[in-house]
Amino acid sequence: MDIGSVIKELRLRKGLSQDQFSKKAKIGQTTLSHIEIGMKKPTKKTLEKICNCLGITETMLYVLSFDENDIPIGKKEIFKIHGDKIKKLITEFIDSE
Repeated sequence: MDIGSVIKELRLRKGLSQDQFSKKAKIGQTTLSHIEIGMKKPTKKTLEKICNCLGITETMLYVLSFDENDIPIGKKEIFKIHGDKIKKLITEFIDSE
C-alpha cells in the first residue's frame, strides 16, 4: 500500500502544489511532503483533513492505494479481475467533482 503516492497523484490531478494543498487541508507542507514520499504515515486526523480536501472518503483512498501485495492470497484472483475497474470508477468520480 502506497498512500503517499496516491495522495500526490490526486493532488496533482487537482492542479495543486504541495504548498497550496497543505494550506487548503490545514496541514504542514513538510508533513505533506513526508507523507507523499513515504517517509511518514499520516495520523488519523491528518488523513481526515487530506481526504476532506480531496473530496473523497478514507475508504476510497485506501482502495486506490491497494496493490496485489495487500490482498490475501485467496482473494488475489478477484482483485486481478476487479481491482483496476474499481480504481477507475473511483478516479472517474474524483475527476467529475
